[in-house]
Amino acid sequence: MRHTRLATAVTTALTTLVVGGTLLAPSAGAAVPTVDLEPQQLTRGADIAVPHIDEGDFVDGSRRVELPGTVARVIGQVGDGWLVGTSNVDRKRNRRVVRVEADGAVEVMLSDIDTSTVILSADGSTLAWQRFVNGGRKTITYAYSVADEAVVGTMGPRSPVDLLDVAADRVILSGSSRVPLREIDGTRLASYTTGWFSGWEWESPSALLLDVNGRRKFATVRCTLAACENATDPVPTMSPRRS
Repeated sequence: MRHTRLATAVTTALTTLVVGGTLLAPSAGAAVPTVDLEPQQLTRGADIAVPHIDEGDFVDGSRRVELPGTVARVIGQVGDGWLVGTSNVDRKRNRRVVRVEADGAVEVMLSDIDTSTVILSADGSTLAWQRFVNGGRKTITYAYSVADEAVVGTMGPRSPVDLLDVAADRVILSGSSRVPLREIDGTRLASYTTGWFSGWEWESPSALLLDVNGRRKFATVRCTLAACENATDPVPTMSPRRS
């Protein structure tokens, strides 16, 4: 599942946990690596192995589905389909959450919301997103039942925070703070820094995908501890924007 984060600070970091013990922690006494990610300085690795967006299309293995709008991002899987947020480059037009079915059909689920903030619960039952008000100084958070196709709760306005996760009856919020990558027992593994991160997901139990907006270039970067490489071709970096 792709997780989206927006940041206004110069440097942000990723919060996540490693489960199953697949990643190996540094040996006792070893320095925990801090990796400054700048896509223009990284080598190009393999393409992304999980469903992703390429040139505005949804790509799942050999399957390629054209989407509305000019910009898109994968939100997560619901049953046999995938939810994708789409918009135009200006992020104001054609803002939709669509469901890409197994047969390639595209169905609109939600319209006119900030798709860059949408997250999906692990069981695929609940969506959450934010709307920025008061000139971006406050946010309202919405929870939406996928089965009922209805908003089931709201919270705010309140100071801007990031949506980390959502369940049927609660959301997890976090403030633009620096948190390292850790083992489930709390052992620090690595830290990643850049201009700002716009999303992340696990590609495998040992490989983390980070949407990296560096000083000059954006790319999805694959990291296994301190070993990092570009998983997409670098393009001009994006500016964090509140809608």
